Amino acid sequence: MNCRRAQPLVSAAMDGAYLTSAERRAVEAHVATCTTCATFERRALQVRTTVRIRAAEDVPDLTDRIMATVARGSARPARRAPRPRRPIRPRALLPAAAAAVAGIVIGSLVVGGPWHAHPRTAWASEIELGVRRAAPSIDAFQGSYTITERGLAPGVPVRTLSMDLSFLAPQRFRLDVHDDTVYPSKAWTPTNLTYVENMPAIYLSGPSGCVGTLQPVDCSSATTITKTRYSAAAPVPADLVVPLATLGSVDGVQVLGEEQVDGHDTVRVQMPFSRARPLFPFLQLGGTWRPFFAEDVVTVWLDTAGWYPVRTQITPSTDPGRHDWEMRFGLPRESPGTPILDVSLGSVAATPPDPSVFRIKGRAVVPPSEIGTAFGYTPAAPAEPAPLSLVAAIAPPSGPAAPTSVLLYADGLDYLRVAEDQRWSGPGPFGVIGLDAEQVTLPHVGPALYEPAGDGLGRRLSVHTPTTDLYIESNLSRDQLIAVASSLDVRAAAIPQRWRVAHAGGLTLARTDPIDALHTMGMDAATLALPTGYRPTTATRSLEQGIDVGVTVTFRPDTGAVGSPVVLHMGTSRDAADTAPDPERVSIGATTGRYSAGASELTWTQGGRSWSVQGDLVLAQLVAIATSVLEARG
Repeated sequence: MNCRRAQPLVSAAMDGAYLTSAERRAVEAHVATCTTCATFERRALQVRTTVRIRAAEDVPDLTDRIMATVARGSARPARRAPRPRRPIRPRALLPAAAAAVAGIVIGSLVVGGPWHAHPRTAWASEIELGVRRAAPSIDAFQGSYTITERGLAPGVPVRTLSMDLSFLAPQRFRLDVHDDTVYPSKAWTPTNLTYVENMPAIYLSGPSGCVGTLQPVDCSSATTITKTRYSAAAPVPADLVVPLATLGSVDGVQVLGEEQVDGHDTVRVQMPFSRARPLFPFLQLGGTWRPFFAEDVVTVWLDTAGWYPVRTQITPSTDPGRHDWEMRFGLPRESPGTPILDVSLGSVAATPPDPSVFRIKGRAVVPPSEIGTAFGYTPAAPAEPAPLSLVAAIAPPSGPAAPTSVLLYADGLDYLRVAEDQRWSGPGPFGVIGLDAEQVTLPHVGPALYEPAGDGLGRRLSVHTPTTDLYIESNLSRDQLIAVASSLDVRAAAIPQRWRVAHAGGLTLARTDPIDALHTMGMDAATLALPTGYRPTTATRSLEQGIDVGVTVTFRPDTGAVGSPVVLHMGTSRDAADTAPDPERVSIGATTGRYSAGASELTWTQGGRSWSVQGDLVLAQLVAIATSVLEARG
């Protein structure tokens, strides 16, 4: 593995492309010993984080005029006549529920839900239902937290930080992190951060910090201040109020029981760090933080009345693969019994935050008389967004990556954002949409590309028409999102063929029909022992110098839940080499396979081909799928 081969694969993996077990481990081994590629990976990670927060000028607030213009509607090519809109429901802060919990959440945060019917038992379905019901009912929240971090560096074994979170409907967030640690020298830059989101302009202030592979003295201490006109991504701190992105689906989440924590009645749940990232929004905003292994164990204590996290801990995973990961980051062996990050809620305020704390300097209100100059067209808007209401409209600055308009709809913590670009030409779909996105049909609109929630993003759609491109993101359910998007006054065109292909080094990845891909593998979905409700949604072919070298099929739950995908891959015999240290040998019928607990991946060879199945499943489920593959191929 050389740098020319490794760097395209690093980029491909970040873009969601499938890498074989051998490719992935070869890349990791190379990056661990190559300074050039380690720097490339670090910078790529920084770019991946910052592209969602683009620098811009002052923010024009077009809410009033857009609401009026959208309601009037206007003729436009490729648009159908808008449906009658439901009346916008006025919002107001509801009275506080007096003394229901230690600290009172404003509005109807204290929703109780099904817990009153089952006071002693915490069922996963009740958590999912309670979180889903709570999100639109919350009008305001203020909480103060203590963050304790261990293992950043030998000179700083323990850090203590304080954090304040404020939320005010519609879609106003503020997160302040103050570093209270006494550092051993001035070479350290304290991690002091301020993040403000205000429908949907963003202000961010804080040191750029380290990624985790560098010593603090090598990190930039410069303070960066970023203002943006829009954010098409999910609200960053929202899961600290109600963990909708994390627990909107509880597939794969372990419910451990109920207990009292600091005066709160809580239910304790557990999941891997890769699933729980939205609960730690400060990690992606800047500053210096220690790294975390994807399988590290996250334990969350949820208040059973308000559904907000009272305490969240990360402890090291017992996965054998963590040892190699520790060596890569220069970490000592870390005990699974000692938390390496602890976020504890200190208090919840009884009053709503002052609106002034969300003010972003430089925001300018554009009068209705300037609407023609600002847009020059009526932005595409859902005719039936209820129960959400239009709360903001943004005219981003011109630029190669900026849309021409963004509309934000909200109801409590529920949100939907519609970004539009009339100039988009690719090279892929508009918005944060990967090659493995599922093609769906929106009634009355046409074809669209759909991605499930994950990686801190909500469920999202990309719609291509002859005159414009749309990107819609929301934390609504899949069915709700598709219903709202189906009321857009546009007619979609076919997805361009060139958007179905991506290049990574010498590899070409091309979208293909998942049913055809399964037939190429010599089977169909009905023959596979998949988890209940899973179906083939996307597939890609891998080509090297025009020659087929692999086929990958992704299966997802057809409920639209935040369930982890199951990936089945068939590659060439050369992919069969496994560089994992002492992989676990597993019997798959008469065949011997290799199991990597860290990657939750089972690999084997058959008929001169390498095979793998990967997903957030127990080993018995992976073996069952692999066995069904072997049987299907005789």
